[in-house]
Amino acid sequence: MKYVFYLFFILGLISCGDTTDNNPNLPNVNVNFTVDLNLPQNNNLIIGGHVIYQSVGVRGIVVDFNGLTYSAVDLACPHKELQNCSTMTVDNPFVVCPCDNERFQIFDGASVNDIGYSARTYQVAKNGNILRISN
Repeated sequence: MKYVFYLFFILGLISCGDTTDNNPNLPNVNVNFTVDLNLPQNNNLIIGGHVIYQSVGVRGIVVDFNGLTYSAVDLACPHKELQNCSTMTVDNPFVVCPCDNERFQIFDGASVNDIGYSARTYQVAKNGNILRISN
């Protein structure tokens, strides 16, 4: 029994590692906000679609709903240092960096052309009609 306790203790320590994505182009920012699906400005998240929240994340966060799951992706181009053109736009099911038209999947942030960095994603937890977006 003592060994089982130590095993779980060690596994718990390993799982408490750094959750940052170690991207040298993007600063680490704390993200923790809620979205009330009952509010009219969030109607696109009820019927499918996306809503952009400008004042969170590095360059804003797009929250997307495909009818089954929610996702949250930062709009900062992950492969570029912050500059005038490094705020991505939404072209569902992608976010697109206007500096060079690189595309990233909106649901997992994966680079379409495998350029080395994925778009920064955030956790989305749904509780009733409230979404909590955090890192």
